[in-house]
Amino acid sequence: GENFDKVYRAVIAANEEEGYKYHVVGGYAGTVSPMGWSWQGGLGGSTGGRLYGFGVDQVVQLEMVLPNGVHVKFGPTEWEDTSAEGFIVPRTKVVSGVCRSNPDE
Repeated sequence: GENFDKVYRAVIAANEEEGYKYHVVGGYAGTVSPMGWSWQGGLGGSTGGRLYGFGVDQVVQLEMVLPNGVHVKFGPTEWEDTSAEGFIVPRTKVVSGVCRSNPDE
């Protein structure tokens, strides 16, 4: 699987070029995988975790093939505007999913 190393390096390069406006909420080390980090709650030692919440709060959609070959994908499918409450992102109202036995579908 992937780990955070490439993400951290890309964000560092972009910040050096564009003025330090990006931050990654992720594991404390580049060797941490996003899947392991988020499934354990995303309790990273980075300052982003303390500023932006737990890693599991940042997950928008999951897609995977289970060991039995079933393809699953789920995430929010309905949102509501929360700008009147001072939020910049919508609130999830409905989460839907798809399960398929053929991952190529």
